[in-house]
Amino acid sequence: MNGASHAERRRDGRDLDPILTSVVQKKLESLSREMVHVIERTARSPLLQEGDFSAGILDARHRILCQEEGLPLMTYGYSLMLDHLVELIGDEVYPGDVFVHNDTYYGNNQAQDTAVFKPVFVGDELRFWAGAKGHRDYAPQPGDGNGAATSVPRLRA
Repeated sequence: MNGASHAERRRDGRDLDPILTSVVQKKLESLSREMVHVIERTARSPLLQEGDFSAGILDARHRILCQEEGLPLMTYGYSLMLDHLVELIGDEVYPGDVFVHNDTYYGNNQAQDTAVFKPVFVGDELRFWAGAKGHRDYAPQPGDGNGAATSVPRLRA
């Protein structure tokens, strides 16, 4: 070893460049912060305008790399949600795809929280996922609040 601490070594034994690591982390945080600003500035819902949402970036294995302020509780289910989505769709993920998720059985807090995930490709390889999740208002929607419901249907477009 050439003096690198445990925290500065990768699992495969190669040294990590602490400056490059810091630059990449700050860039991811900057992208995540920009996602938040876009949501705040384009949202029509007062709930989203006031920060009842989260935004973050995950790697291709669905691990959260960074999340921005907002409501961190919203982020906890990102990995589980993506695991479930990929289980449903398999390898059929392409540039330009966007996935919407609000299944409370797979990582969502409640039906009014809706997550949107977009795969990010470098060349032909899926490398990251951008995710945002927010609370939609409680305005009644057709089919909402069915007291006789015993299950949540799985829908696929």
